[in-house]
Amino acid sequence: MQFDALIAGGGHAPWLKEYAGTDIRLLAKIKGKRFVDYIVDALKASGYINKICICVPQEAVEELRATTPDFCEVREAGNGLPHTCLVGSENIGEENPQVLVVCDDIPMLTGEAVADFLKQCEAFPN
Repeated sequence: MQFDALIAGGGHAPWLKEYAGTDIRLLAKIKGKRFVDYIVDALKASGYINKICICVPQEAVEELRATTPDFCEVREAGNGLPHTCLVGSENIGEENPQVLVVCDDIPMLTGEAVADFLKQCEAFPN
């Protein structure tokens, strides 16, 4: 089964600015690679993900639109997590209502972990 994914990345972490030069978690880097890139790579490596919608603060929208793969759509995050999920879900899940929501602060996510989680979800489809 294939899924669409939503990366809920509307968060700011003021303490991060001192260490990463940005307070937007998805733009922070580890070894020169942004959090968002690690997360997108893990989702695609799982073999289960078709489209990805990335919701980010307004000031990060253009940068991410210019630097993410074509299978990713970038949208401005909503006001809080529920609104962000609503905004993101408007662009995904049309062909398949199965949507995986991922937070913006898990750059160590792996394709194997995503695949294992989604395999287990398939056992309980409703």
